[in-house]
Amino acid sequence: MAVPRTLILLAVVGLVSLAAVDAGEVIDIAQVRVFTVNEQVIDKDSLDLALSVPSQLWVRPWFRWRQARDYQKDAWVIAPCHQRGISFGGGLTLSALYQGENGLDERTVHDFLTCDPWGKPYPAFGNAASGYWHGSLANHRYLDYALSWGIKQIDAGVDSLFLDEVDGAYSIHEGFDDQGLAGFRAWLTRRYCQGEHWSSNDARWISRFHIDLTDSAICPDAGIGSFNYRVYLQKHGWADQPDHPENPLRDEWGSPGDLRLGASYCSECREQALLYQVDALRAHARSAGRTVLLAANGLNRHVDFQIQGLWEDCLPQIGGHLDVSKSYATRWRTALARSRQLMGREVPVMFFHDWGDGFPYWQHLDGEGHRSWMRLYAPEIYAAGGFFAFPVMGPFGCDARTDGSLATIRTLATFFDRNAELYRNTIWMAERMVVVDRPGPTCIAKAQPERHRLLLHLFTHASQPDSGALATLTDVTLRFPRLGTIRRAVVLSPDAPESLPLPTRIEQGQVVITIPSLCAYAVVVIDHDDFDPHPMAADVAIPLAAAWARPLQQSFTIAADGLGAESEVPNAFIQGRLHPQLSNNPEFVVDFPGPGSLIISIEAVADQGARLEVLVDGHPATTVELAGKGAPPPAIPIAIPIPAGTHRIAIDNHGPDWLRLGALTLSGYGR
Repeated sequence: MAVPRTLILLAVVGLVSLAAVDAGEVIDIAQVRVFTVNEQVIDKDSLDLALSVPSQLWVRPWFRWRQARDYQKDAWVIAPCHQRGISFGGGLTLSALYQGENGLDERTVHDFLTCDPWGKPYPAFGNAASGYWHGSLANHRYLDYALSWGIKQIDAGVDSLFLDEVDGAYSIHEGFDDQGLAGFRAWLTRRYCQGEHWSSNDARWISRFHIDLTDSAICPDAGIGSFNYRVYLQKHGWADQPDHPENPLRDEWGSPGDLRLGASYCSECREQALLYQVDALRAHARSAGRTVLLAANGLNRHVDFQIQGLWEDCLPQIGGHLDVSKSYATRWRTALARSRQLMGREVPVMFFHDWGDGFPYWQHLDGEGHRSWMRLYAPEIYAAGGFFAFPVMGPFGCDARTDGSLATIRTLATFFDRNAELYRNTIWMAERMVVVDRPGPTCIAKAQPERHRLLLHLFTHASQPDSGALATLTDVTLRFPRLGTIRRAVVLSPDAPESLPLPTRIEQGQVVITIPSLCAYAVVVIDHDDFDPHPMAADVAIPLAAAWARPLQQSFTIAADGLGAESEVPNAFIQGRLHPQLSNNPEFVVDFPGPGSLIISIEAVADQGARLEVLVDGHPATTVELAGKGAPPPAIPIAIPIPAGTHRIAIDNHGPDWLRLGALTLSGYGR
């Protein structure tokens, strides 16, 4: 990042000199074992509460959404964190813009805003009651303004920054400001004039894209260099629906939040805006001899760790209580696989209950629900390889003291802090090969080959019908393949003060272990003198991305460790007959080392319904009619047996409308 841009950022708000940084600051993300949400930490009460929970990184103790605080005045709260080896986090929105915020005059706000194809400001999420709009990702003056509050927080001493809505949180009606139109012209010029050697006034602009170069309102200079996409949409009658199927420039413009590199103007604009943001913040930190950890809400490139929000869809209720019968293991695993695909390497993936325009976690569940959710699903996230940020304090009345969940958070945080080695450097094993003696409990099987260790993470998924509290199961017996000579087996749980030795026995070549008591979560640790993980060949998760756009790539080759970083990610939307222009449903080339299966989880179905169709080597393997019309998708994943060897698997849909995949897993695929 060049120094002049940092100087520009400093000039935007007249920043003061850098604050001294405590020697105890933590910047190594690999050492973080527990994340906690503490919004905001600005006084002694909030500081004492945050310090009462074991944590190495505080999420959003400072956060600028609308009005900014005097961060230098608040900086006294950072020193106690650094003295305890805690990274203090800041944060800011890269999207929301209010009239008059932080002293901005009306002219400046108007300059910063993005607009719709009519050239008018579009209220955030189409909701005029929200009271704010979105800034223009293509406008560096706006980005500099938004980033200035991150610069101020770095100067006050924060160690990390939570960047919210780095994609601008656009709908299809946004991004059409003057800077956005200029970016689109540049995209078309590079792609066709430079890439395919079209001229600025090439006849193909009209034949392929219906751009009337002779219309001075659309192209004042009679060439693509002056093309006005807003006027083009207005004259064709697509201004109210810029992604109209008849719009030949729809795919060139793309869809908001498109993460496919080089696929569309929107994907390029998003990528350039994110790079501008992270480069500016890192350059400023470096200029002060600092390092700042950056994360952006959602799964992204160019970050130090990932942030994945959780919403109502993982808070189901039954009989007025939290429904704990569901497992979300495939959801966590798919997010982790997607992160690896985007980053090309492993970085921590932190899940948290997002606020949005409210606090779904807080509003949907009572105190018992909060405690049960964390006792069951926070360990599930850890077992999958991620992190859960425990909600100690947040907006909309979230205070762990008021619902009695603070003790639960402390217990869980202490457990994961002390037993961090069990959740690092693990590989997936095939939990389908672990047989539980009763329906209900689920297992995540992991291994640490270098330690000759098998880890079986068990979850009850059982509750008491009258209170919704988690139920305790007794004498739960597991059977699984023998992987070597067992040296010892113990069970650990946040609900037990100490580990408990477990006797093992061999029956018909299978290891048999009985856990005396299982309430919420326990992990069975089995250490071996010699260890061969191959009898429990790992499952492989295929990352997905839900994009309302036609995929550029249809065929994907899956290696033993999953999808390559160079590949486009398969689209979670499997289109049916209603949107043929969006359909390019995926095929997978696989090579199973032995008999296995493709496991499909369906997350949602259009109201008109859909038909899941799976073909193996061109032959129908399964067909599932999906009703839609508000009916829930199948709760149980669909398993399709796959013989050993190389095969081509196609996933299709000739039903009325779309279905959306939640997860794709190749069971027994890993080596």
